[in-house]
Amino acid sequence: MENYTFDLQRIFFGDVPILFLFEILLRTSILYLFTVFLMRLAPRRNIGQMTPLELLVIIALGSSVGDPMFYPNIPLIHGMAVISVVLGLQTGLVYLSRVRGKWENVIDGNAIRVVQDGQLDLNGMAKAKITREDVFMGLRMTQHTHLGEIEEAYVEKNGQITVHIYAPHKQRKGFIFMPPVEEKDWREFHEGDSVPATEYYVCKVCGRVEHYDRHTTFKACPRCEYKAWLDSVGLPLTPQKED
Repeated sequence: MENYTFDLQRIFFGDVPILFLFEILLRTSILYLFTVFLMRLAPRRNIGQMTPLELLVIIALGSSVGDPMFYPNIPLIHGMAVISVVLGLQTGLVYLSRVRGKWENVIDGNAIRVVQDGQLDLNGMAKAKITREDVFMGLRMTQHTHLGEIEEAYVEKNGQITVHIYAPHKQRKGFIFMPPVEEKDWREFHEGDSVPATEYYVCKVCGRVEHYDRHTTFKACPRCEYKAWLDSVGLPLTPQKED
C-alpha cells in the first residue's frame, strides 16, 4: 500500500463530497416509503409463519433496497424496479397457490410427519432433512418430555413442529427427549447383551419400544435394525394401557 495516509475524513465520509450525506437521506426516504407502499399491497403474513420462499423475498429486498440508498452509481429507479419485480412475483405466486390448490405444495412445500405412534418417523425426517436432535429440540418446546406422550408430530412449512398427543389413557413409555440429568438416564445396551431387568426398552435411533424379559438378550430393532437400546426412562403420565 504505497502512499498510505491515515485520513479520518476518508474513513468516516469516504471519497465523496460531504453533501452526498443529504443525497443519502433523500435516497433512503424515497426507497423506504416506496417499499412500505408496495409491502402494504403484498399478502400479509405473520413473521412467525414465514416460509422459505418468503425468507428469500426478505433477503432479496435487503439488497435491492439497501444498495441504492448509499451507492451513488446506482440510480434509484433501478432499485425501485427490482423491488417492484420481487414483490410482484411474490404476490403472483401467493395468488397462484390460493386459486390453484395443487401449486401450494409446489411453491410453499407441505407439512412432513416426523413422529408416528410414539416413534420417530425416519422416512419423514429424511424427507425434511432434519436430525433426531432437531426433532427433539422442537418437541422440548411443547411442554412434553418423551415420545410416549406423542401420537404424531409434523414439521410445518415454516419449520415449526406441531404435535398431536395421545389421550391420557393411551400414553405409554417412550424415548425421553429431555436432556439427561443423571448418567443412568442414558444407560445403553447392545445386541447380544443380557437384559438386566424385565422392562420396556427403546431403540436408540427410531424410538421403538420393546418389552424384554430379564436374562434374555437384546436383538436388533425390528423397525430400523439398529442394535442399541436405552432404558425407557420417560414414564407415562397415567398407568400404561396397550392398544
